[in-house]
Amino acid sequence: MTNIGIDNDGSEQPIQHIQWGGSIVDKDTAIQVKIELKRAELHRASIRYGLQSEEALKISQELDVLLNEFNNSKK
Repeated sequence: MTNIGIDNDGSEQPIQHIQWGGSIVDKDTAIQVKIELKRAELHRASIRYGLQSEEALKISQELDVLLNEFNNSKK
């Protein structure tokens, strides 16, 4: 999945950098941060609801999407 932004001249360009908490980081770093946050969320949900719970499954699927996005950005 490639995010598209509008360049200063009005043309569409792939987004290479993202603003994150007041800092500008590259797209890979932003995805890596999202992955680590989602992993922590999955860990908390598995402790609270169990690893087989619907909540943990939903979060696990969201983590899969992020991991696929990161892996596809490396190709």
